[in-house]
Amino acid sequence: MGWRDWRAVTASGRCAAGRSARAAGLDCPRHRKHLQSSLLQAPDGWTLKGVCDQAILAVLLYHGLRREEAAHLTTSDLQDRRGIKNLQGRGKGGKTRYLPLHPVSAERIHAYLGEPGPGPLFRSIRGRTTGTGICPDGIYKVVAQWAKAADIHIEGLGVHGLRATTAANALEHVEGGGP
Repeated sequence: MGWRDWRAVTASGRCAAGRSARAAGLDCPRHRKHLQSSLLQAPDGWTLKGVCDQAILAVLLYHGLRREEAAHLTTSDLQDRRGIKNLQGRGKGGKTRYLPLHPVSAERIHAYLGEPGPGPLFRSIRGRTTGTGICPDGIYKVVAQWAKAADIHIEGLGVHGLRATTAANALEHVEGGGP
């Protein structure tokens, strides 16, 4: 399910272009960018959890990873290839892909980890699993928590919807619709 299929939106019910979300349709690029920005800004930037969640959301929104892929990222997946920072992801069937690291993702990851040592990229910070990698369900809970905090009420919102947003943004960029 992509952005076009979702019906309810922010509490104001208006997209960034000032039109009602229903009238604008969720294929409105300005509305999509507004929701993306709201979600990225929702976590606080002064707690470890907030900074970690900002990094997770940035990686999901700018790289279109599945929650399983995001959960299994390690610090060694941050690589330089021919002078370009990349994120190495392993998708379905163990297929490896190299994605250019988006500057916002790089900034958020650096704010979270500083100079990362070996281990999981996103680590659990609570309970018995502190320090181990976050699980795929934990990734889903991060998205749900901060969508609610940002007052984004979208039926069926989940990690796969953020993946659809990444694809829509990439298509818009390729078609000359903007950065």
